[in-house]
Amino acid sequence: MARSLLSQLEQIAGSLNYNDLMADIHTGAVSEPSDSTVSGSVEYDLNIVRSLVREVKNIGSDWYAALPTYTAAVDGSAIDASLSNIVTTASGYGDGNLLDAKSVLMPVDDNNSGAGFTVSGTSTGFLFTTGTQYASTTDRRGLPIFASTTPYYDEGEPDNIVRIDLLDLSTGNEFNGSNGEVVFGKFHDGKDNGGTGDGVDAWVEFYTASGTYTWAGGDPSDITLVYPQRKIMSEMEEWEWFRTDFVSGFEGDVEIIEDIENLWNYTGASDGVTDPTWTNTTAYYLLDANPTDLTSAINDINDGVGDRDYTDSLVLTDNQTITASLDLLNVAIGDRDYTEENYVTDGESLTDSIDALDMALWDLATTVSGVTAPNKYVVTAGAAIAPETAVNTPISYTPNASDTQPGLYMDVYVDGQLLVADYATLGNNDYEETSTTQWTPHFAIRKFANITYVIRS
Repeated sequence: MARSLLSQLEQIAGSLNYNDLMADIHTGAVSEPSDSTVSGSVEYDLNIVRSLVREVKNIGSDWYAALPTYTAAVDGSAIDASLSNIVTTASGYGDGNLLDAKSVLMPVDDNNSGAGFTVSGTSTGFLFTTGTQYASTTDRRGLPIFASTTPYYDEGEPDNIVRIDLLDLSTGNEFNGSNGEVVFGKFHDGKDNGGTGDGVDAWVEFYTASGTYTWAGGDPSDITLVYPQRKIMSEMEEWEWFRTDFVSGFEGDVEIIEDIENLWNYTGASDGVTDPTWTNTTAYYLLDANPTDLTSAINDINDGVGDRDYTDSLVLTDNQTITASLDLLNVAIGDRDYTEENYVTDGESLTDSIDALDMALWDLATTVSGVTAPNKYVVTAGAAIAPETAVNTPISYTPNASDTQPGLYMDVYVDGQLLVADYATLGNNDYEETSTTQWTPHFAIRKFANITYVIRS
């Protein structure tokens, strides 16, 4: 009995063999063996525990090595990856679960409640009110300040960290300075620029690629900004994750803004304006229905332009692009610089020119249709004709004694001499158009004289 007790005490006192790399420790045959040769061995059981501890710590060295650490995003300190730190809260900040191990630079849009930030005169920037703290060497959360008398933190000072995108409030476009360069901002300490400083306000300093910039006449007077703010994961709002997951950081967000501005410029839209304004919406224009969206407008244009299946294809080719067709028509139509401008006006629309020609042609056609081919007759007087004696015409005609066109529809010649008909306000010329079948000479006509008639209507 004494030898058995001595042997057991020796086992309890310490393992003779230390092993933290035992194989198959997740099987019952190894961790809870039934083999009588090993069962009841404290050394064996401790080696199982050693191997499990080493696996839980997931370290490459001995089972008794120190816990691994992670770097806190807030102050850069090394934190043990213990269960306490992982599940609860590490170093007094964050919500645990290692959420304080990662920080994200989020873009924040601010237009000062729609009023914008006003600049003028010789401004080199403006004071921006914010309750967000400045990032520092001990706490990287907040605003990355580019330059200050206080040593605030901005991760090595690269521009893509501290740059602030400035937009013209009235147009939504980038702030372009009088020197032709894009003006952007950087956060400076508000206390150094007439403000209170950390956690209250910050100064937005103007910069271009050439250096600092001073506001000049013609520059935007009201500005909105998109600025960077660093947060740790546990501080992220749910809606902010969408910006992080689908946009690759702050620069990607700025690219989206620029793309939207390009779309606005291309479509003619602007910030908050979705109803397009068309130049002409009166009757017979393609957009006379005044559509409120681009899809409807394009459909109206598509219907108005037609199927591009041309009847003769003298100038155009079937199914060619509208651009190609318009280019050919532009050349074929010419510069609309008319030589005389009798009926049309230089530079007017083709519709107006065609309309003027249409009316002129109609007037001409109507006039021509009312005039018949002239009929010529030669009559020999069988007896002398005394003055003021009515003479019968070979056929009927239309008398016209107007002041501007007397004798419009009939010419009378006596022995080859063309006679002059009486005017409406002036009689006693050569003759009077008495009726539709007679005329009355104011002079004597000899016997056998040749009387020639040219009757048009």
